[in-house]
Amino acid sequence: MRSGKLSEKDRMRLEQEHLEQLREAQEREAYHRQRERDARAELFRLRQEQTVEQPHAGEDDTRPKSLRGKLENFWYYHKWQLLVSVVLIGFFGSVLADTLLRQPKDITVVLVTANSAAVQKTDALRTFIERYCEDFNGDGKVRASVAVQEFDSGTLTDPQGQQKNRAKLQAQLDAGKALLYVTDDMVADKLLGGGEVFVSLTNIYRGQVGIHGAHDSLLYLDTLKSFQNVFPEEDAEVFEGFSIALCDASGVSSGGDTVLDRFSQAKAVLNRIVADQPYQMKNELEQVIDKLQNESGWS
Repeated sequence: MRSGKLSEKDRMRLEQEHLEQLREAQEREAYHRQRERDARAELFRLRQEQTVEQPHAGEDDTRPKSLRGKLENFWYYHKWQLLVSVVLIGFFGSVLADTLLRQPKDITVVLVTANSAAVQKTDALRTFIERYCEDFNGDGKVRASVAVQEFDSGTLTDPQGQQKNRAKLQAQLDAGKALLYVTDDMVADKLLGGGEVFVSLTNIYRGQVGIHGAHDSLLYLDTLKSFQNVFPEEDAEVFEGFSIALCDASGVSSGGDTVLDRFSQAKAVLNRIVADQPYQMKNELEQVIDKLQNESGWS
């Protein structure tokens, strides 16, 4: 190789350095161009804001000046956000109100039926139960609730449907939330045939007319004087052939002492219904005296 001539390696190194210098120059140029564009954009934005906030002399300011104009302008630009906010506030407000204002119940009765007309008359049944219910929770008011478990009459005659319905009913019984049940003849025949989950009423109400069903666990409502005296005629016709039953607390799989308390309360209500002895709510003075007696231990 002759003196003064670059080697192949040196030549490639110089070309690489030259390419790197070109790339750096291009990057610097691109950076300065971007800075220039950003500066122009910022200047344009500031000019627009100045134009909106300070209109030129002789030009009208189109922004609303009156309260009505401002409200109309606000509604035009924010109406959907406002409507969505109102709907959400209303929804969560109703949920909160329902939770806070929900009144505790002294007893719950389950209406098990395939009769849709009876489902529409739950208020009449609730009023009937409240007439013979005591103030078990001590809040100064008697409140009963009626839980409805409605079955399709078509599924009661189908073996597979009967099995599913029995499972639903058994889940209700096992929960032990309610121990008084009101049912029609069809449901009683198809779903309550065993009767082992209900108390035999013959041992409790000897000589009482209207006791029937497996193990004598059902009592026809329309044979009771209380039913005949309280139910309006049009409602009584709907509940004709309906029976009332008391769930056996020993057959409930959960609840412990709470279920035993509910059983005692349900039995007390049923006793009053059979004897037609409405519960007489004590006045405020009598309630105060009872409270003092319980706290002090004197009577």
